[in-house]
Amino acid sequence: MNLLSVLLKVMLADAAVSALSGKTGLSSGALKKLLPLAIPLLLRYMTSNASTQSGALSLLGALTQHSTARSMDEMFAEADEEDGGKIVKHILGDDSSRAVQTLAAESGLSADEVNRGLGALAPALEKSDIRVYP
Repeated sequence: MNLLSVLLKVMLADAAVSALSGKTGLSSGALKKLLPLAIPLLLRYMTSNASTQSGALSLLGALTQHSTARSMDEMFAEADEEDGGKIVKHILGDDSSRAVQTLAAESGLSADEVNRGLGALAPALEKSDIRVYP
């Protein structure tokens, strides 16, 4: 099982989607459309950012500083959306507006709804301490 599959499974669990819905005001249905599109996109950008030494060190520093073993629904419920917006802008860089517009078009959500979802998703994605056991 790869990282993307693990993250999607954990983040699309009913309890996690419910917590994210409560945090953002978005419906569970809307989030179940957005998350499978947003998570791979954010992982691609994080991978690209980490392909340089400075990017890898920045990502490692953020992951080390913010890791936690709390459940995904707890992380979603406690997400600092303002900080999450900053994380998203850092991950996406100059492509931020275009990426949000693309996610909005593909998910059927507005750009504002996508930004709310990403703002609550990003801190949990950054803090995830996902363990896969055989």
